[in-house]
Amino acid sequence: CVPPAAISPPLAPPPDALPPGTTVTPATIWELQHAGQAPGGEMPVVEAACTTFASTYANTVVRTSGVVTATLGNGFYMQAPPAESPHAAESIEEAAKWTGIWVYTGSRVPWVQELAIGQRVEVVARVTEYHSLTELVHVTEHSILNGGVSTPIEPVNVTTGELGTACNAQGEAYEGVLVRLSNARVTTDPAADGGILVDDGSGATELQDEIFDSDDFLK
Repeated sequence: CVPPAAISPPLAPPPDALPPGTTVTPATIWELQHAGQAPGGEMPVVEAACTTFASTYANTVVRTSGVVTATLGNGFYMQAPPAESPHAAESIEEAAKWTGIWVYTGSRVPWVQELAIGQRVEVVARVTEYHSLTELVHVTEHSILNGGVSTPIEPVNVTTGELGTACNAQGEAYEGVLVRLSNARVTTDPAADGGILVDDGSGATELQDEIFDSDDFLK
């Protein structure tokens, strides 16, 4: 819902290892992200405070893995392949929901800078909620799986209206997910942080100036 550089708090260097006795819970990204749903799967159309979408794994140390979809100076995005989703038998759009997450390292950690798009990474980290973004912080273990072979995630087609500009159930499902927008028009000048609004006719959404450089694009 919000840009990682703007919302992720400064972190002290994580410890080299977890304190003795720390429980590490195995979980998929889908479980981490989907955990905020109400019993029965019902979710409100709009929840201004976004508390409805908070992961029930918050403050839990977990072991999870995903395919790297983007890297930044302070972390990376990873996503589980659609085939691993509980909705894999449905459309690609349904299978992609709740499968992405932001991993925040807080600095230019060497192993993060060496990650390649498409590599499968397993991490042990703590789940946290910060300004409505479910993210992984304090990574204490990491490993590159599948021999480092890259198998990039394909973007899923969504409309700008599905993502929206307010915290909503449709947009929340695509938090951290690699998506493709088509035939969208820029409707505003860049904000102070570089963000721009775009609209394909279904309603506006905001592109943050992180991986996408709106200044260069709009020259």
